[in-house]
Amino acid sequence: MDELLTLGVFIACGFIASKICGKFRLPAVTGYLLAGLILGVSFFSVVPKDILTELNFLQDIALGFIAFNIGESFNIDKIKSLGGGVVLITIVQASVTIIVVTLGVYLATSDLPLSIVFGALSAATAPAATVNVIKQYKAKGKLTNTILTVVALDDAVCLFLFSIACAVSESMINGHFNMYSALISPLIEIVLSLGIGAVIGIAFCFVERKIRRDKSQVLIISCASVLVGTGLGIYFELSSILICMAVGSVIANYCSRYDRVFALTEEAINPIYVIFFVLAGYSLDLKVVLSLGLIGLAFVVSRFIGKILGAFLGCEMARTDKVTRNYLGMGLMPMAGVGVGLAVAAARMMPDYGPLFLNIIMGATFIFEITGPILTAKGLKKSGDISIK
Repeated sequence: MDELLTLGVFIACGFIASKICGKFRLPAVTGYLLAGLILGVSFFSVVPKDILTELNFLQDIALGFIAFNIGESFNIDKIKSLGGGVVLITIVQASVTIIVVTLGVYLATSDLPLSIVFGALSAATAPAATVNVIKQYKAKGKLTNTILTVVALDDAVCLFLFSIACAVSESMINGHFNMYSALISPLIEIVLSLGIGAVIGIAFCFVERKIRRDKSQVLIISCASVLVGTGLGIYFELSSILICMAVGSVIANYCSRYDRVFALTEEAINPIYVIFFVLAGYSLDLKVVLSLGLIGLAFVVSRFIGKILGAFLGCEMARTDKVTRNYLGMGLMPMAGVGVGLAVAAARMMPDYGPLFLNIIMGATFIFEITGPILTAKGLKKSGDISIK
């Protein structure tokens, strides 16, 4: 099977699997991962390893676009309209989840660098699954509004904390852990990455003003911006993810038609997303997942506890109403998209841990994508945001 045939099979199978999952009210991402799982090493292993290696560049591209779209969450006007309370809740629940999962995985492994990265990966939430539940049940109310705003900001916070966690863990693994390697070096990498992304974003906004009437040209420079950002990150060994997020953030704040930019880009690169998640599922080895039961269990249980506890504490600090405080955590369980994308990024940055990151995160994704929407619906019903007939 050659590269073009492989891509065609991946897209077709991902599409079919997503439609089947849709019948069971599961997100499309779950279908893509399942398609990859069935095609991959756990079952049929239809693609030679050398072809998979040649397709690695598509993972870089997909991660760049995922980060680019997350940048839209940093629109200052939107953040102001949400109020400081929601921002505080988002930061607190993400931080508490990271701490709880880091401790949980460390108790199971006694490996601190590994635990820190798993902690950072745990904070990501899948907005699509949560939004689908809210639309399905036509939920309305304070809890619904809080859930929607928190999941909009959550992945951006996770992305930033993930970059710090990976830099710290890499310095520990390399045996150069000191104040410079743990704090100064990651800070320099983050500042440079954000700076490069900001420059690309400003250049985009300048060009976009000249061509904004032509959608196709706007799409072309959007893709060029993400690809240049991704390429510069790889070339200079900086964070491509942060660069692309910064590009998206600048566009979200300085382009008057920024919503159209993101809508065009997201629609155009959907096939790359499908390939990315099918490839991720392809790498999932069920034998490895089963053999890593204790670590996987520690991750799933500690993430559940961290999300519930973090949301509760965040709401306490923001002084929200009792209903939101008690049930917000139940709406933050779904995990896909960014979580899987960051697991792929972590596996490439720390290849010795690669199979652990990929298999446990994807295994956890299946669990949370199935149980998450159920818990979200239950929380919304208990809060009164869903009318029970």
